[in-house]
Amino acid sequence: DVVTIPPFTNLLVPFCFKPKEMTEHNYTVSIEAVNSENEGLQNMTWTYPILGIVEASPGEKLYRFRTQCRQRLESYFEVPLAGVGKLANGPEPFSYELVVLDEDPKVKKLLNRSFFITATD
Repeated sequence: DVVTIPPFTNLLVPFCFKPKEMTEHNYTVSIEAVNSENEGLQNMTWTYPILGIVEASPGEKLYRFRTQCRQRLESYFEVPLAGVGKLANGPEPFSYELVVLDEDPKVKKLLNRSFFITATD
């Protein structure tokens, strides 16, 4: 489509990002201005790089842990990672965020000090 844009206005360019796998995606959006009056002016092109980063939504399953004071609890469970493709270069770095519902800073500090998650093959 040909769109005429008055001076000092904005042009919104809609695009959709719907990846099938959780990988980094690189795209380029190009906008070309064609001189239709041919007054010796050259056509102009604006090119914008787009980096698409996929994030998974939080899972629906809630995990609960319970143990006696001063007793170690060690538990193994699987967390399916939907959309993760096969890793070409082996394992990727793994990180997690511990969300503590209690607002007491002492409780948060204690849990962050004593709760560990590691990835297994």
